[in-house]
Amino acid sequence: MLTKEQNERLTSVEGEAPMARLLREGYWLPFSRIEGLAAGAPPVRVRLLGGDYVAFRGEDGRIGFIDERCPHRGVSMALARLEGCALRCIFHGWLVDGSGKVVEVPTEGDRSATVAERVPFNHYPVAEHCGLVWVFLGEGDAPALPELPWAGLEGDSVWITRSVVPANWLQGLEAALDSAHVNFLHSAWPRNESEMDEQSRRFIAVPRFAVDDTEYGMRTAAIRESDDGVALVRISEFLTPFIAMTPAPLQYGERSGTFFIAVPVDDGNHLLFWGIFSQTGEIGSFFMRDQCKDQDNYANPSGSRDDNWGQDREAMARGHFSGFPDQLLLEDVVAQVSMGPVVDRSLDFLTHTDIAVQRCRQLILKLIERFEAGEAVDGSLPGVSTGLLPRGALIPGDADWRTIR
Repeated sequence: MLTKEQNERLTSVEGEAPMARLLREGYWLPFSRIEGLAAGAPPVRVRLLGGDYVAFRGEDGRIGFIDERCPHRGVSMALARLEGCALRCIFHGWLVDGSGKVVEVPTEGDRSATVAERVPFNHYPVAEHCGLVWVFLGEGDAPALPELPWAGLEGDSVWITRSVVPANWLQGLEAALDSAHVNFLHSAWPRNESEMDEQSRRFIAVPRFAVDDTEYGMRTAAIRESDDGVALVRISEFLTPFIAMTPAPLQYGERSGTFFIAVPVDDGNHLLFWGIFSQTGEIGSFFMRDQCKDQDNYANPSGSRDDNWGQDREAMARGHFSGFPDQLLLEDVVAQVSMGPVVDRSLDFLTHTDIAVQRCRQLILKLIERFEAGEAVDGSLPGVSTGLLPRGALIPGDADWRTIR
């Protein structure tokens, strides 16, 4: 259980809150799929850590990321005209290029270039990496980008979605680390979907858990035993502070996995990037992909608390466990949203199956403490490489899960 003060340190991500400063100064933050920013398309609003920005891809393919507020009078640059590789404010025609430099102030006539040189305006470095567009919001040198396991994969070897979730970022992260809920919240899917690995269906028991600390965060094992002396082990990796990787179904092979990245928008909202990858082949058709209507708005909840976010009680009566039969990830998102914008974790009653969630909270709190003490934070995630993979395997029930490689 956390105190109210500890909970606030973890969940407050705006302004000069410790968590906001840690993420802003120490880490690259993904905000879009690469395909989500089309060359020559209108600029898009981006909100991160409570700040408002605009991103755009110029006609030459370069990406600009600037403050949303026009430096002149504050009009939104999301309204701006895209001209080549620059944005022109619709209010007075000021032109800002992708590097954040004001290049034209037409209201000043012959003095345009002279005035433009003096206008301060924030812009931020961006990078296309691992199928995502990342931004560094800090003032110092940006760290190296982390070498995540799906780096360099192309085509159908990786598939990524983006969801906008009206709940605090930590709720999204903790859901990814909580393996125990799979047997309940998602129980309708293994029964109904032929794509689920046949061997895993007999492992229906609530798992026992083990956790080991790592250089980059922690490794968690969820161990489900069967009656025939075999155990299904699912080893997940937590990359502090906001990335979790879980094993893909066994059918995808050893060098595959799924990932969750929970990026704070503000205190009450986050971006959730979910994807699946294989280092040895193509992803192909599977039920979570077949359910997709929009990769950039994948599991956005509809409705409100008043109608239980569209929960289908008739589907429940027919046997669907959660009442959200349209999409598996939507079950997770609605569960998070139902908690409220920011959960008061001082009210939690935690048990053994919450060991990964508990350890995650402590790791992030320690990271904040070290950051506030002046210790350098390496946002490149030392120890992480393309060879670091979540694992799923069948082993003898009495074997040590740590022998899985």
